[in-house]
Amino acid sequence: MTQPILALAESADGRLASVSAEVLGTARKLADESGAAVIVLLAGHEVSALGEPLIHLGADRAIVVNDPLLAGYEGGAYSTVVNGVIDDVKPSIFLCALNDVGRDLAPRVAHRQNAHLAGDCVDLRREGDKLVVSRPVWGGSAMAEVSSRGDRMQVVSLRPKAFPRAEADAARTGEVESRPAGLDADALPVKFLEKASVETGG
Repeated sequence: MTQPILALAESADGRLASVSAEVLGTARKLADESGAAVIVLLAGHEVSALGEPLIHLGADRAIVVNDPLLAGYEGGAYSTVVNGVIDDVKPSIFLCALNDVGRDLAPRVAHRQNAHLAGDCVDLRREGDKLVVSRPVWGGSAMAEVSSRGDRMQVVSLRPKAFPRAEADAARTGEVESRPAGLDADALPVKFLEKASVETGG
């Protein structure tokens, strides 16, 4: 059976962040080329109602982890949740956005899973059992293509706005699963306390 593709969705202010549609659109494209299923993971606080919209954006299965300890991004907590899901569903590819979350999370996941890591990707395609990714190098003056074998999971972070966003289809159906985070607040070395917006002059 073809291994699934796992995509990481994100939320902001009780709604799906725009990068979620970009990551899901890319996951859906790769899945349609290989016959794989798309599983999407959304971790956060007060996100229980966002599972169905992820199905509408192209996921076959949505895993929603809702916990107050995930109200803001903290690398230890999020990597624990993500790696737990990866250990369960065993994807061939893990996709996330290259933003403040992905810059920290993708290397953590790749290290824990002994996976290939490709960051800041602006294009990707399959060639047989290989995934070929394109990423800018030399300050953006050139492009490099990197391919990796299919013997290990591949962690790929996508440059925001480089990929088309998935269009929502309200007729799509799929499985929405809620699962506990399994986090111990006392065991977390860092705790997220508050998110504040600061106005700057200029």
